[in-house]
Amino acid sequence: MLKTSRLCLRYLTIDDLEDFARLHADPLSMRDYPAPLSKDESLRKLKGYLTAKKKFGFTRQHVSTPEGEFLGYTGLMRQTAYPIKDHVEIGWRYLPKAWGQGIATEAAKTVLCDAFQNIGLNQVLAYTAPENLASQAVMMRLGLVRRTDLDFTIEGGDEDGWRGSVWEARPEQFKE
Repeated sequence: MLKTSRLCLRYLTIDDLEDFARLHADPLSMRDYPAPLSKDESLRKLKGYLTAKKKFGFTRQHVSTPEGEFLGYTGLMRQTAYPIKDHVEIGWRYLPKAWGQGIATEAAKTVLCDAFQNIGLNQVLAYTAPENLASQAVMMRLGLVRRTDLDFTIEGGDEDGWRGSVWEARPEQFKE
């Protein structure tokens, strides 16, 4: 478990399904997706995260207050299917009640410090759609470096596909 003065982070478990599904059913939390997820879709997503934890030793982490109130998740995922081959990505998703308080930044910084100091990674990427200014603001507050040379497009969905704007975190940026 990772802790800050305001947050507790731990790897997701199957027991988190209700909170996880509530987060993914919230239209505001899912505004960057084509649509909110059903409980079955959330279960499939959660099982993917649990499989990643078994396979790679890390995945997304449940983020709560010290009192146990679920806020959302932040964490790492090894990615192999994107146009940027084999890499580790950090991502986050939060309930609206957690927005605007620096929680995503605080949790992501904690995860990145752990990734570089304890897991031993030497690079973590973050990406978002160009119009997702909230996530880009988190990336900027974290001091991630914009990597336009790694930007990519995933075909499908709408006629233009999904465009990913890529940012990079390196170990020297995250020393405690």
